[in-house]
Amino acid sequence: MQVHVELSCKFYLFDTDNHTSFEGKWIGPNRKDTLLDKVTKLREKQFPLLSHANTREYLEPLQFDPLKAIQQYYMATSLYVPSDYDISCLPEAYQKCIVGYWIYYKDLILHPDCTYSIPSKKEWLLPPENIVYWYNAKDIFAEILDAIQHKKSPQLYKKKGTLIEKFFVVWWEVSL
Repeated sequence: MQVHVELSCKFYLFDTDNHTSFEGKWIGPNRKDTLLDKVTKLREKQFPLLSHANTREYLEPLQFDPLKAIQQYYMATSLYVPSDYDISCLPEAYQKCIVGYWIYYKDLILHPDCTYSIPSKKEWLLPPENIVYWYNAKDIFAEILDAIQHKKSPQLYKKKGTLIEKFFVVWWEVSL
């Protein structure tokens, strides 16, 4: 049996106001894509590439017959819900993927007794325990403001003692 597996790792925020379909309500942090977009692209564009004539010339020497292949995909997702959202309203499979929350920039409150970190996008998958640089509320605020002004939603870690929270600050309803 020949198997073609597509792997992806995505980060989506649940925005109940975004779309009519459930999958359309899961959006990228900067509102550039949705879970619905990703699944549609996979089904309509990426999977059909396996049977494309140009692909076949590369697969023949490998003795891989795309017509006999089973196509599957695995999407590792990190999901974030609004800070006050009751996740029990979500299907169980989605609940298991919730790793944090998101808040509007205008609602952000930084606590002086906490430390914060903004990992680079490459570091988003690292366990928070691996984050090296932690900053006080005053110092991290400038970083957050810069990201928001550039219409980027930063992912933050907030640490108080041994408790670490993961969240996004979003720019969509910004009034600076």
